[in-house]
Amino acid sequence: MLGGPLDVGFDYYFGVLGDNHTYPILAENRRHIFLWAGLMGGIGLLAMGGLYQTQNRHIARLQAMRDRLYQAETLSSLGKLGAGVAHEVRNPLNAISMAAQRIQRDFPPADPNKKEAFDRITHILRDEIKRLNGIVEDFLALSRSNRTDFRPQSIADVLERILFLIRDEARSRGVRIETRWSEGLPMVSMDAAKMHQAILNIVRNALEAIPGDGRVTIVCEKAWRNRVSIRVWDTGVGIPAGEETRIWNPFYTNKEGGVGLGLAIAHEIITAHGGEIRIESEEGSGTIVEILLPGAASLAGTGSESPGVG
Repeated sequence: MLGGPLDVGFDYYFGVLGDNHTYPILAENRRHIFLWAGLMGGIGLLAMGGLYQTQNRHIARLQAMRDRLYQAETLSSLGKLGAGVAHEVRNPLNAISMAAQRIQRDFPPADPNKKEAFDRITHILRDEIKRLNGIVEDFLALSRSNRTDFRPQSIADVLERILFLIRDEARSRGVRIETRWSEGLPMVSMDAAKMHQAILNIVRNALEAIPGDGRVTIVCEKAWRNRVSIRVWDTGVGIPAGEETRIWNPFYTNKEGGVGLGLAIAHEIITAHGGEIRIESEEGSGTIVEILLPGAASLAGTGSESPGVG
């Protein structure tokens, strides 16, 4: 019978009770959909961010590789060109140097009033000859930079020899030299002569960055992953902001009379040894150069505490 109590019961159940059960389920499903959509969107954004950062790292590494390749090609070309010129210049330069020494020794002016000017002129002449000879040596070093003789050796011994060479120069400049080597330093597989040249260039650059009295601190200690860390810290004028990466480029210099090859050669040598150079500088406050070198496997050297003073 239509319109009876049974039909009313069905209508009530599917109309009233059905709505009461369906709407909460639909609302819950909508919440789940929104949550999952938001979660997937967040994951997508994170993935895109990760891909963007990875791409930027790859681009930065590629650019760094291009820069290193360009620098290596530039140094190689300069080395080949400079070696030929340097050999031709060296002989007459040595002859001029010997002539200047003989003039100063054997032909001083008889007039005492002219003696002081004579000594000053001959001293300047010998200094300029010495500077030219240094430039020649820099070019010759470029031509020899690809010939290396790697052997496990003590980096502390190399540092001690450098300290012996620069101590008098530092004292004459009024610069105090402080050193500290850690005990148990790993041996380093290196060409000792080239590593000596690289670190000496960096230490001399630190000395020349100090206009008056100051301090250069050299610290050598074991770093993570069996590496050796050498830090050269000076209290000099520092490097202008934005110039930190340019100092390794050939012919870049901010020193009067500088050539700009010393640090480029040092960078080339250290890179050839599988090492890296890090630099921190603040203009007017000084510079810290850190050299990281891989230690020779299964070998250990003994260091020494050396609170040396220049």
